[in-house]
Amino acid sequence: MASLLRARKYGLVFNGWLVLLAAPFFLSLAGLSVPAGVWLTFTIAIPIAVAHVHILRGSPKPDRELAQKRLREGTLALEEPGRRSPVWGPSLGVARSAASVVAALLCAAITAPEIMRHMRGWPRNANTFPPVAGPGDTVRCDFPGRISSIRGYWGGSGSAQWLGPRGPVAWRTSSSDRSWPETLYVRPDEKWDDSTVYLDVWIPDPPELAWTSVDLRLRLRIEYPWPAMSDRYEVRTAEKSTVVTLRLGDARAGSFYARAFYAGTVAGTCLLFALSVAVQVMLYRHARRDPGIAVPGPSDFRESPSV
Repeated sequence: MASLLRARKYGLVFNGWLVLLAAPFFLSLAGLSVPAGVWLTFTIAIPIAVAHVHILRGSPKPDRELAQKRLREGTLALEEPGRRSPVWGPSLGVARSAASVVAALLCAAITAPEIMRHMRGWPRNANTFPPVAGPGDTVRCDFPGRISSIRGYWGGSGSAQWLGPRGPVAWRTSSSDRSWPETLYVRPDEKWDDSTVYLDVWIPDPPELAWTSVDLRLRLRIEYPWPAMSDRYEVRTAEKSTVVTLRLGDARAGSFYARAFYAGTVAGTCLLFALSVAVQVMLYRHARRDPGIAVPGPSDFRESPSV
């Protein structure tokens, strides 16, 4: 029973992390940017991995005491003693060590891009993705503020000028080409969504740009649908302009960072899922042979009827 209570406690953690990791996906539908969603997933994944190891390494004594207390109070009725036959699978000691190793690998995977950045000495930029850039990279620069539009639709085109020592030099750019349907039904109570607008800037690859700071003047012209009379909409336009300073590393630094970023996301999520499933299966298997007290299995005990 003690091990079963412990396994059920872990089940809450298992189901809870599934809900939490799904949160960034649903928030992305509401306008959260992909990099922000991945960083939110990182923030959630690390404490959950630590919780896995903590529950697995924790002493079953409190759970045994709780089980004995419920038996004495009569809130649980023991119908059949638990079986003490060997259970297939690794011992708890081996599983604890393996879980600690997997959790350490998980933390290393999701922090790999920052570890790489510190090892290579790449400077970090604010409001860009990737936050590291170098000659030959394409960097997404976010504009300050947000725009409101129907269902987050917007499109834009812009320009970037390097304010270098020889005067402004145009750099190649692109932005969202997301278009909305010709016929867009708008309900009378239609709400609008906020979106962050951006400009993708391609950095030329001359070697002399490496390890320098460049000032860029960014301009963006935006079009977006806005609720109008009844069930119709109108297309509004807006222009944004800002000056950003990019601190560059060596060639293709941003590409290497982005690869490590997404690879760490996939690897970390897979490791966390594998750790969760393995630990939950193992705990339920070992719930059948708790050496502390005779334990019922998942279907071998019932709540006592209240008097």
